[in-house]
Amino acid sequence: MHSLKTLKRIYLKEIKRNDKGIWLFDKENNETSYQKKIADFLTERQSNHLNHFENLSKYFIIDRRKRLIIIIDNADQFKDEVQEQAFLFAHSLAKTSLCGTVISLREGYYYKWRFSPPFDAYESNVYHITAPKYSEVLQKRLDYTLENLNVDDIEIEAQNAKGYKVKINNQAVIEFLTSLKSSVFSSDNNDIIDFLNQTTYPNIREGLRIFKLFLTSGHTKVEDYIMRERFRIEDETHSPIPFHEFIKSIGLINKHYYNSKNSAIYNILSINENSTDHFLNFYILKELVKLYENEGNANRFISINTVYDLFSSFGYSIKTLRSAILELINISLIDTDEVLTDIDKKDIPDELNITITLKGYYYIKELCTRFHYFDLIIQDTPIFDKDSFNEIHSKFPLSNDEGKRSLNGRVECVKSFLKYIESCEEKQSNRLKSYFGSFVEYIEPNLTKDIRRIERN
Repeated sequence: MHSLKTLKRIYLKEIKRNDKGIWLFDKENNETSYQKKIADFLTERQSNHLNHFENLSKYFIIDRRKRLIIIIDNADQFKDEVQEQAFLFAHSLAKTSLCGTVISLREGYYYKWRFSPPFDAYESNVYHITAPKYSEVLQKRLDYTLENLNVDDIEIEAQNAKGYKVKINNQAVIEFLTSLKSSVFSSDNNDIIDFLNQTTYPNIREGLRIFKLFLTSGHTKVEDYIMRERFRIEDETHSPIPFHEFIKSIGLINKHYYNSKNSAIYNILSINENSTDHFLNFYILKELVKLYENEGNANRFISINTVYDLFSSFGYSIKTLRSAILELINISLIDTDEVLTDIDKKDIPDELNITITLKGYYYIKELCTRFHYFDLIIQDTPIFDKDSFNEIHSKFPLSNDEGKRSLNGRVECVKSFLKYIESCEEKQSNRLKSYFGSFVEYIEPNLTKDIRRIERN
C-alpha cells in the first residue's frame, strides 16, 4: 500500500486533474519538478490519516473487490464517555469509508443507550457474546505462563508489597504455579472454582482479578505450595487448597484485619443509611431468591416499587431501602433489567425491575452460612450493645506479625457474635420474623457443622 504505483492508483483522479491544470507545464517541460510535485502531493495526502484511510478503503472496493473490516476491541473497558465517542467514530468510519466496523461495548452500556442519542441515530447489528467458562480461561493462562517460563533464565525481578525489589528463582515460580494449578483443578477442590464462577461470571476479568488477589495476598502460603511440589512423590495426588484459606487470602489481601470497604468479600450484615438493622440486606436478597426459585429464570424480575411496598409495610423507609438496593447493585449481588451491574452506578432510576444475581444467590445459599465468612465480617460489623461489644472484644484474638490469629479464640469470638446477632433478631417484629424467617436459624446448620469440625481437629 506504500508503493508509488499503488498510491498513484489511489489518487488517480486528483493526479489527472492536476496534470491538466497546475502541473501541466512541469509535466511537459520539467520531469524532475513534476515528479517532486507528485511526491509532495502524495506525502500531504498520507499525512491526513482519516482521509487517506477513506481513499484506501474505496480503492480496495473498486480495484480489489475487497471490503475492509475495522475491529475496535476493548472499548468496553473504558468509561461511558469514551465508549460513546468510540461508537460515533466507528459509525463515522463506516459511513465515510464504506468499510465495516465491529466495536465491543459492555452489555449494560448498550441497554442503557440503545434508545437514546447518539445510538438511536444509527442502525446497528447487535451480537451478544457469551462469556467462556472461567475455569477454562484460568487454566489456559496458567498453562501459557508455565510454557513460557524458562528455568535457564534463573530468576525474575519482582516488587513486594512494601515496594522493595526482590529476585525470585524461576524454578520456584514454576513449582508454585504447577502446585497451584494441580490443586485448584483437582476434583477435591471445586469450591474455589465454584466461588469464582458464581461470584464473577460473566465478568471474566473480575474473576481473574480476584484470582490475582489470591496469588499476591500476604496470606497465601506460597512457601507451602513450592515445597509441596518440590518434594512431591511422582504420581502422588496434590493436596487441595483449603477453601477457608482462599477466602481469607482474598478477604484480607495484605491486611491483618478485615475491612469490607477494600475487600473482595462483602459484609451483608453491614448497616444502611438511617438504619441500625443488620438484617435488611439479608431480607432483600432472600426475597429475591424466593422469587427466583418460585418463578424461575423467565420471571425472576420484580418491580422496585413492589419491593418498596413490601418493606414499607414492615416499617422501612424508602430512603433506607434505596440506599440498601443501590449498595447491593454496586457490589453485584442484585441486578436490574437494564444490566446496571455492568456500568458506573451513582443512583438508581425510579422505575426499575430487579433480580438476584448468581453472586447474590451464592452469598445467601452458601457463603453467608460458613464459619470462615463470619470470622471475617465480625471484624467489620458495628456492635450496638455495649455488653456484647465488651464480650466480643475480650475474646477477639489479635494477629501476630505473620497475620495468624488463634483458631480457638476465633471460634469463641464467632460464638459470642452469634449471641449478639440473635439478641438483635429478638428485637425484630414478630410479623417481620414470620415473613422472612430467622437469620440465625438459617445459617446455624452449616455454621455449627464448621465449628464442630474445627473443634474436633
